[in-house]
Amino acid sequence: MRIKARALCAVALAMALGSAQAALIAIDHYDINDAVLSGHGNWQHTYGGTITPGTPFFQNGQFGTTASYFGGSGIPLFAG
Repeated sequence: MRIKARALCAVALAMALGSAQAALIAIDHYDINDAVLSGHGNWQHTYGGTITPGTPFFQNGQFGTTASYFGGSGIPLFAG
């Protein structure tokens, strides 16, 4: 009986989620604390706000630096 109740709940949840509609959410800026500074790990990004370098680190044989990003927006650019 317990399995039937779970299956019924799963079907009801799937039907409820299927009828929901998604909406786009506009993001005008974002802030990040202690992220990896652009250029580490073969990737880079642009950011239109203030970038404050933080703590140096060593990971997977590479040196890097964390940074805090405030009051801007940007796009990650991944290098292959």
